[in-house]
Amino acid sequence: MCNLRTIGAVALSFCAGLTTTANADVFQRAQGDATREHVYSIENTSDGGYVTAGFRDTAPPGAIDEDVLITKHFADGTVEWQRLWRGPGRDIGYSVQEAVGGGYIVAAESTSSGAPGVEVLLIRLDPAGSFVWANFYLGSWMADPIHDVHPGVALDQGFNGQIYVTGSFLGQAQLLAVDPSGALITNTVYGDPLIATRFAFTDIKHDPTNGTLVISGTTDTGSAFGLQDPFLFRADPFGNPIWIWNYDFPDLDPFNEPILSSRETGDGLDITSAGEIVINGRTDFGGPAAPDGTHLVVVDPNGLPVWGREYTYAAPDGTANPAHTAYAAVRWDDNGDIVQAGHVRGAVGTTNAVEWLTDAVGTPVWFWEYGGPHSTRGESVVQAADCGYAMAGGLEFVPLQVPFARGETYLVKNNDDGETGCLEQDWAFFPDLSPTPIQNSIIPSTISAVLTAPNLLTPENPFDLPLCYDPDCDLCPCDIDGNGILDLNDVTMFINCFTNTLPCGDIAPVFGSWDLNDISLFINCFINGC
Repeated sequence: MCNLRTIGAVALSFCAGLTTTANADVFQRAQGDATREHVYSIENTSDGGYVTAGFRDTAPPGAIDEDVLITKHFADGTVEWQRLWRGPGRDIGYSVQEAVGGGYIVAAESTSSGAPGVEVLLIRLDPAGSFVWANFYLGSWMADPIHDVHPGVALDQGFNGQIYVTGSFLGQAQLLAVDPSGALITNTVYGDPLIATRFAFTDIKHDPTNGTLVISGTTDTGSAFGLQDPFLFRADPFGNPIWIWNYDFPDLDPFNEPILSSRETGDGLDITSAGEIVINGRTDFGGPAAPDGTHLVVVDPNGLPVWGREYTYAAPDGTANPAHTAYAAVRWDDNGDIVQAGHVRGAVGTTNAVEWLTDAVGTPVWFWEYGGPHSTRGESVVQAADCGYAMAGGLEFVPLQVPFARGETYLVKNNDDGETGCLEQDWAFFPDLSPTPIQNSIIPSTISAVLTAPNLLTPENPFDLPLCYDPDCDLCPCDIDGNGILDLNDVTMFINCFTNTLPCGDIAPVFGSWDLNDISLFINCFINGC
């Protein structure tokens, strides 16, 4: 447990990746290079750090060529190592975990197999980030029939290291199971018995109480009313259905009468050690516009609601503003509270990352917006090993203070109260309606195809953009590696940055000019300390 009142304000460390104190407890970081990149998944690692997965687009501006980006972070958010899997097509990592038995497993979508319809990619690395194996499986690229933006694939692991992945195949929901070597156990697609309802999966968890699988997602009747509900689906380890429940919220018309025209999504889930399940998502409260609120539903192991709430949100000035949950971004914490990540709308054409907490019965605790004047998104969140929570997503500089930066990895580490100390503002949110469960049915059918993927892994050398754009940040410009210690490594890094005209060597005005002012400031800072 920690908070800013106990660790002190000196722990602030956004400054686009420069840490102001050793072992800082909170930070906001922007990491990347001249290419566009984004992170969709963050998980804790056994050494107290984090692993993230997403993509890096190495094509020039105006073109697209994503590659799977896998990064191992130290506990302070700095990069330990980074890898790209660079296929000939488009490749995006959506979900990552530390693998049972060591190393890391990444679930991605890819158009690099060369075979139509074989577009799910699994990559396994050893603990040092070296290639172990990679396989392609039947699945479709960005083929979700309901959600926009597409949620991608999601993974979890079973008792013996079996890997379970949800996705889409030809517009149908899909569950893939493979053993730790990547060999296929089953690949199952699901449809409605009357072909009247579409299903789209968003997240998956292995239930440690009984070894079964629980999957979240959204159903859509395809009716003129656009009825859409979140659902939970329990299957055995081979994909055979056990139960499926929709959760419908009663909506009100202008005369305060119940109606059935809402559009809601099931975006993510998590399971407690006792088997209790939480599912979150977005809702439009029955209106025709884009979803403008969120919901939580907590259910027992049989899928029956324990409680459920929809929420509306108010910005600091009191105006209502839609909040959006990210896919697979809801977690129980050790206290039984529920943390979520996502985004709210910012200025025209921008978004701001958000993170919020409710207690075990859905009562709002806190809601923070992060990123200041810059466009940010939260995509994934975990409870941190020491205290607080860690969130990953993407950042774009607004205005474009770094001319070559098209999009960067964005990391936020806060305390138990959601605070990072800068580039943030507190919101309010309020619970509203409760859900009604509706039993549904689903029919499985199996498919099979596995292709060995080549070792296209390359090491990368990212850097933290050393530009402090928050006036409240306490920047130490000569601590180039951001570890809170001034040593010869900082000297070496500064010389490299200055010689190669990188931003980390441009530390003094006039910015954009690598000159004696930068050298003088570095020497003075290094000799006198920060």
